[in-house]
Amino acid sequence: MRKIVYIDGQNFLYKVSEILVKHGLVNDKQELNIIDIRSLFEKLFPNEELEIRFFGVAKIKRRPDFGQEILDKSIKFSDNLRRFRNSLSKQDITYIEAGKFCVRSGPAKM
Repeated sequence: MRKIVYIDGQNFLYKVSEILVKHGLVNDKQELNIIDIRSLFEKLFPNEELEIRFFGVAKIKRRPDFGQEILDKSIKFSDNLRRFRNSLSKQDITYIEAGKFCVRSGPAKM
């Protein structure tokens, strides 16, 4: 019987990057396109046919109207997202655009 795994993209990536950086397996979250997500879930659910759906941010727009620093960050984020989506595709994981990428000036306030 086929099982569907839904992944909340950003929360999953932030936690995985925190763990991998802590253990020295990656230098920063920009390297997450190298992790094998399918293998991880296949080890968690052996002998199951898995369909994995990854919910992530929509396409990133390059924003020159916010200044050079934001433009550089949006280009870097866009390039990393493209590499990550390609990695998911190679792992037969469906990427679903389900969020908005927003520019903010600093840490979120509570």
